Amino acid sequence: MSFESMCHWLDRKQLICGRASAAFLLALLNTSELFASAGSGTQVTLADGYPVVEVFINSRGPFRMIVDTGASRCWLSPQTASEAGISARHEMLLLTLFGEKAVRAGLASVLLGSSEPRQSEVLIYDAPAVRRVNIHVDGLLGQSFLAQRPYLLDYRARRLWIGADATERAGLLSEAVKVEVNQGRVVLPVEVGELKKLFHLVLDSGTTNMVLECNAECPPLAGEQASDLVTNAGQLSVLKGKIRNVRIQTIALPSLPAVLMQRAPTAGETEGLLPARAFSSIYVDADHKLVRIAH
Repeated sequence: MSFESMCHWLDRKQLICGRASAAFLLALLNTSELFASAGSGTQVTLADGYPVVEVFINSRGPFRMIVDTGASRCWLSPQTASEAGISARHEMLLLTLFGEKAVRAGLASVLLGSSEPRQSEVLIYDAPAVRRVNIHVDGLLGQSFLAQRPYLLDYRARRLWIGADATERAGLLSEAVKVEVNQGRVVLPVEVGELKKLFHLVLDSGTTNMVLECNAECPPLAGEQASDLVTNAGQLSVLKGKIRNVRIQTIALPSLPAVLMQRAPTAGETEGLLPARAFSSIYVDADHKLVRIAH
């Protein structure tokens, strides 16, 4: 928003803008400062761009966990799960880029900040991709916990709000984006490239790049080069570069670092990932299938 748009034209030659109203409107532009002053929330540490919070599990901890909006469930390594007193009660099939993988799972009481603890499903297995991240974390805080209530993650203020506190602050963000929900994860319609091809992407705070499964319909990449994508299930050859002209409704992103997987998406699955770090704030209400974002 330009300075002129915040003022009132009295005629074509004179622009009068009251100091008080201008200061008020300028303050509205910095939503992060408003969020920080309106309440403490839970402190977030940004480690290599990954949002990390301290969590208590079964009244033990604190444990350092990445807030991972792209993970359908919470995750802990076997050692951390043992420290948190979690015993695996069943096995489940985890869908990965390489197919299905059997992992152990259990239930735990998860407490974040001053909110009420919630029973959440936790996966227990070794995750090589998490170990490769150059930070110390004990696990991932996924949608089995996050999706139980609305939440607002503010990268600039470095705060995470849960429940009514998040909803109260969400009105300062953009218009609502209607989304789909896939295994607890929210899926946004995203226009990509000059041809404005529509992709359905998971809003993911656990990725550094936009990831597209696009087969023969991949958009062009600037600075394209061959690379390897390392996940918790294995390694995959991909193309890396930058994608230009990304749009979510009225929010336009000039370019994003991207990874292209030249294959068709799995039936019933999404077409890739949208990095949450591309925005200053994200608000997610999975129950009502809506998201608000600020660039």
